[in-house]
Amino acid sequence: MPMPPVQALSVPHVDAAHIVVDGEVSDAGWANAVALPAFTTSAPEPGLTPAFQTDVTVLSDDKALYLRIVAHDPEPRKLRTGLGRRDARMYDDLVTVYLDPAGTGQRAWMFAVNPSGARLDGIRTATASMDDYAWDGRWDAATRISQDGWTAEIAIPWRTVRHASDVDTIGLLVMRDVPRTGEESTWPATNPQTPGFLSEEGVIGGPGKVPRSAGVDVIPELTFGWNEAGPDSERWTVEGIGPGATVHWSPGTASLVAAVNPDFAQVESDTPQIATNRRYALYFEEKRPFFLDGQEAFQSPAGDLVYTRSIGVPRYGVRATQETGNGRSQRCTPWTQPPGRRSQRMAGGATMSWLARSRWTRSRGCGEISARGAMSASLAPTVN
Repeated sequence: MPMPPVQALSVPHVDAAHIVVDGEVSDAGWANAVALPAFTTSAPEPGLTPAFQTDVTVLSDDKALYLRIVAHDPEPRKLRTGLGRRDARMYDDLVTVYLDPAGTGQRAWMFAVNPSGARLDGIRTATASMDDYAWDGRWDAATRISQDGWTAEIAIPWRTVRHASDVDTIGLLVMRDVPRTGEESTWPATNPQTPGFLSEEGVIGGPGKVPRSAGVDVIPELTFGWNEAGPDSERWTVEGIGPGATVHWSPGTASLVAAVNPDFAQVESDTPQIATNRRYALYFEEKRPFFLDGQEAFQSPAGDLVYTRSIGVPRYGVRATQETGNGRSQRCTPWTQPPGRRSQRMAGGATMSWLARSRWTRSRGCGEISARGAMSASLAPTVN
């Protein structure tokens, strides 16, 4: 897979953008932004001028990357839009932004919004054929519907995406979907027949030196559970009271997550499945935040290399992710060591799991050499 071509375009950087994300797109701060070139259709027929024009301008400051979007539509009453849960409105009118802070075309964070302000986000890797919606990040977006179409403002905090201190180039791809006509348009121009969606992203000049995030997020938890058998045994508790905490630290290209007695009660429940074929095991999507960071390293064209849902509720765990590279190589080595919860079926036994994964990629000319490794081990002592 060739490296994406560098575009003759740079993202302006200011100390403070002074932009209020409200969908109004009239803030004076947008005067410092740069406009992306015109969109080109990728569907139903690639390479044409879109029937629905889209104007996008980009700006950066020390806190975030900002995008101002004007989506022209002569018949706004026909917009397919509505409110819904996060990642649920994927078949609406959408504007989607793929941001690759490294500019390597190997992985991008995806941010999408519909005319009603419903949001979708996830991660797209070079070898994946679809977006992975399991990841949920912290970012802001607001929209407005007008007689000429709809507008959107998007703010992507730099601390939400891992990046180097000097962001000299970034990969950017913006897509607009109009489902009522089936039109899909993008900048830069893309061809659905080209393998490797991210290989066609636009690599543009980055904002330069961006302060690395040294912020620490601490999420304390306190739960109470009691049933007819006594205190809740899903987590460690004292008379049904279960304290816990999760700490997330992201210094630049590294990420560290530490959790003690985490509570996953707020995680979306699994969709019920009916087991009609015993030959194939049921598959449930991983939705627990502790296991999601860097999970794409375990994905391959043949499927997930490790099924983390087989790990029960951890008592504690540490997970680290590190990325290095200069645009031609990238390494990712996250690891986790969460002891599973005690299981009555194991007669009081405890389970400990350990995972390691890495990925190395090198581009050479028009080709790419890629290697990915994964390791999984489980220890289940039985307490009599």
